Amino acid sequence: MSRFTPSSPHLFRPVRRGFFVALALLAALALASPAPLEVAADPGHPPNPAKAAWFLVWIQELVSHSTAAIHVALALGLLLVALPWLPLPRVEAAAWFQRPHRPLA
Repeated sequence: MSRFTPSSPHLFRPVRRGFFVALALLAALALASPAPLEVAADPGHPPNPAKAAWFLVWIQELVSHSTAAIHVALALGLLLVALPWLPLPRVEAAAWFQRPHRPLA
């Protein structure tokens, strides 16, 4: 016997119907509106200056000042990846800016 309680199909039918209606509306909107694209990319002649995507512009600006500055971006990325595994003391009572956590705040 399964430990899970079966869900009522009365919930999933309207959700599925709404999903397909939204999908059809999105497809119709995509077909109706033009997607203005630029000319095809030519790797031999990139635009001057070639710009990165908006979320990478800070790295491009950082590297434009010094090529060694990419290490700052890599260290920041590694720190963000390692955050879940950093040891932090367990606290039983909730409080704002407790003494062991103040350097992180």
